[in-house]
Amino acid sequence: MNSQKRKDLNWKILLSHHPSCPAYENHTFKLFGLEWCIGCFIGFPSLAMGIILSHMWIHRNYHTEIIVLNLIFGIMLFLFQMLSLFEISEKKGVKMLQKGAIGTGSGLILVSTYYLLPFQIIFRIIILTILLIMGDLPIKYLHLQKSKKICNNCPNKWDKEKCPTDYSFADGG
Repeated sequence: MNSQKRKDLNWKILLSHHPSCPAYENHTFKLFGLEWCIGCFIGFPSLAMGIILSHMWIHRNYHTEIIVLNLIFGIMLFLFQMLSLFEISEKKGVKMLQKGAIGTGSGLILVSTYYLLPFQIIFRIIILTILLIMGDLPIKYLHLQKSKKICNNCPNKWDKEKCPTDYSFADGG
């Protein structure tokens, strides 16, 4: 692979960490002529939106019942991750809705937990950081397993002319 092609791949990996091949078309969307990762570029803004809206709602209606309701709704949205166990999540539109629900749900969970914890702010932030990392682990695990399956079943794996092997999830190589 020539150095210009490698530079292009390195730059593009910032927008989409998926290999640039037809098997991953449903993991990305095109915007401004570039490939963007659905999970990252829908999930993270949805997380921010969930945090902001949830904080505003709870701050305006500060009651334990509201916080618990917010937490339950957040968990329900986060559980949209379970769609990844089924083929329906391979449809691009469903995947976009799923990532939006997971991000928003995560934001609601984080804010609700923040308000429910009876500790000083620094301890709340430490607990929320741990919660965020632990909540992301199953998502990362499912992502890795699905990506490994796609790459291991690909007839072009390890063909440097057809597959950017630096970004392949296939075993061996």
